[in-house]
Amino acid sequence: GEDCSTCSDPCTDPVSPISLSIPVIEMKAGDAGQIPHLSSDDGSIIRKLISMGFVPGRELELSAVVSDKGARIIKIGDASIALDRDMASVIFVTLR
Repeated sequence: GEDCSTCSDPCTDPVSPISLSIPVIEMKAGDAGQIPHLSSDDGSIIRKLISMGFVPGRELELSAVVSDKGARIIKIGDASIALDRDMASVIFVTLR
């Protein structure tokens, strides 16, 4: 379980969903997909995101980007949640 961004030999296998996933901060408004994983060295951030409903397997949609370095408005289930850039960078999504 290495973090993809620090892996010296990242996966290039096209069938691996993790290799096709991007962090929420790289999504554009209107993009939607499924969460394959969360990736952070800080376990408390991951626990907080999971408690907010950001769990692997769930679908989400990026509703709006407040600013490039600012918050992202993410629709997950019936909720719209604003996350700052740091939190959004932890959530990975496989676009549909």
